[in-house]
Amino acid sequence: MGIERYGSAPAEEASGIAGDFQTIDLQDDFVTGDNEDGEIGLLNWQFNGSLNYVDGENNHPGIIELEDAAVGGAIANLYQGTSPQRDLFEMQNFSKLFVFLRPTSDPGDMDVRIGIFVRHDLDPPSQGCYIEKLAGDINWFFVCKDAGGETRVDTTVASTITDWYGFSIERSGASVIDFAISDTNVPAGTGQIVTNVPTPGEGMNIGAQVIAKSNPNQKIQLDYFGFQLLTTRTIE
Repeated sequence: MGIERYGSAPAEEASGIAGDFQTIDLQDDFVTGDNEDGEIGLLNWQFNGSLNYVDGENNHPGIIELEDAAVGGAIANLYQGTSPQRDLFEMQNFSKLFVFLRPTSDPGDMDVRIGIFVRHDLDPPSQGCYIEKLAGDINWFFVCKDAGGETRVDTTVASTITDWYGFSIERSGASVIDFAISDTNVPAGTGQIVTNVPTPGEGMNIGAQVIAKSNPNQKIQLDYFGFQLLTTRTIE
């Protein structure tokens, strides 16, 4: 599985009264919007902490910066919907996620998570499948966590403040999650987790967490967020 941007559902699935309404593709390049809560990007993301737009770069036309300005348990997070506790979809409807990000402060002094979570306001989330870099880690990790435990897989790709990283998460089976990582647009590793995957009926949301540890003002930049949900909705 590679990391690539993807388009919307075919027109025959996305328009008309009769037909299949089974694929939901949402993507955000963060070119539009402003830094007000509920007005971030095309998808009107919500956030806690501090968030600002920064100048775009070559191949990264829209960039937001999520910052945890305090220490002592504060969580800066980005999420969809009205609350970090909201269940946006069930795990069984999750298909795939793509994200491009870059740490812009000391990777050794913050926890970072990107993916799908139960409870964005908890550290760590109570359940989820996500990419993780803890303050004590050198490398990025692939993670699945359910009510019974956690599985972490070392990507062997180190986190720096200079590189853009691309991540993908894909549910390829009822309890099978495939991950991939790229470093500055070069494929760098893949992994698969089949243990501690949240159950199909578990409610999920999508987004990111940044948690400052010893020093405040820890930040990451996000250039792109895309995800796909699959349903069995039809109208005859």
